Amino acid sequence: LVLKERNESFHLFFFFFSAATPEENLALDEALLDQAEASFAAREAGARVTLVEKTSDGGRKILISGGGRCNVLPAQATPERFVSAASPVLVRRLLGAWPLHEQRRYFEEVLGVPLALEAESAKYFPASNRARDVRDALVTRALGLGVERRFGVAVDAVVPVGAAWRLTLTDGELAAD
Repeated sequence: LVLKERNESFHLFFFFFSAATPEENLALDEALLDQAEASFAAREAGARVTLVEKTSDGGRKILISGGGRCNVLPAQATPERFVSAASPVLVRRLLGAWPLHEQRRYFEEVLGVPLALEAESAKYFPASNRARDVRDALVTRALGLGVERRFGVAVDAVVPVGAAWRLTLTDGELAAD
């Protein structure tokens, strides 16, 4: 969810839910990484980015994905594997906006996480087979870009206020429009 503030910066909020099927888990894993990368792009463009995370350290979904190895990217973009309330046309357009080869380059060259293709699953994993390497690289990148982190904070409510939004958090409120 991207919310624009009056001062023309953005807050990005990430909401993750448990999935019932392996396909839904794959979609959530890929969405988590895509959203982190989107927050970096917004920050690089000068936006204010705030990561609100219920856990105390963040990135736990990354640490357990792929059996603790973190399936970073699929070998092929297959829109039908993504679970979304959005239309299939929108999903295809969003997936096409950042091609997989560019995402792979980002992980390897910008984040410094070499990837290896596992042929059996048709997924890229960190060459180290350690999910922690992916999580740590994302956290390091976020800190280096000045992303504001609010760990140990839950979102209790998201309320529209005219054309703006008000988020009620366990430690206060956050407003954006």
